[in-house]
Formats: sequence, structure tokens, C-alpha cells
Amino acid sequence: MHSGVIYRSPRRFEVVGWGVGHHGLLLRSHPAPGRGGRVEIWFKPAAAACLATELAGLEITVGRPETARPVVGETRPGETVYEVRSGRRPGWVLAGSTHGREGDENASLPLFDGWGLRPGVRELFRHVGGGQ
Repeated sequence: MHSGVIYRSPRRFEVVGWGVGHHGLLLRSHPAPGRGGRVEIWFKPAAAACLATELAGLEITVGRPETARPVVGETRPGETVYEVRSGRRPGWVLAGSTHGREGDENASLPLFDGWGLRPGVRELFRHVGGGQ
């Protein structure tokens, strides 16, 4: 069942990291004049994904399990299908949760480092799934 928009942005995002286990899938948008600092979106843990590596504009919603079923079969407890749309390009990520942060910090420092928010970093959203 759809539950509305979790996050929406007109900015350009790119996949900058995807690893097994708790590394998850990380999307990043670099600072833009008049639009704020660097934004990072983290899907953790990310079990599967089907999306473009560059996203011009972004909308994240809770999707339907059927969206990922042809690729992953049945979802497991704790897994949520997040639909990730960029313009007319649909995509999805199967993950336990998704979080968004923004910061004006040095681009070499991750906004998600396993600790709480550092000075200059703010939480944009947090959605802990739980399956459908």
C-alpha cells in the first residue's frame, strides 16, 4: 500500500556507494547555490535495487511488494520496497529503512558515519520500514 511521499527534491542525485550488509545504498546530491548543502539519502540495509545511477530529481514513497517481486520474490519481514522515481523513470530499493541528511561540511566527510548528527548536519527525514 502506498503511504505518501517520504522525500521529494528537484536536485540531481547519484549513486555513490552500495555495499553488502549494513553499508547499504547511498545517494548523494552535491551543494547547489540557493538550494542548501550536500544531501545524502541512505537505504539500510539494501537487499536489492533497480534504479538509474544518476537521478535528475527524486521522489521516494513506500511502494508495493509486487514492484520488486519479479526480481526478489517474496519480501522478508523487516524489508520495505521504496519506490524511487526520477522524472518519468521509475525505480525501487528493497531496504529496511531510509534516512536523509543535509550538511554544508567538507564533501570528503560522510553525513552518515554510524554516529549521531554532527554540528552542521541536519536530519531531513527518517523512515523505518517494517515490511508490507
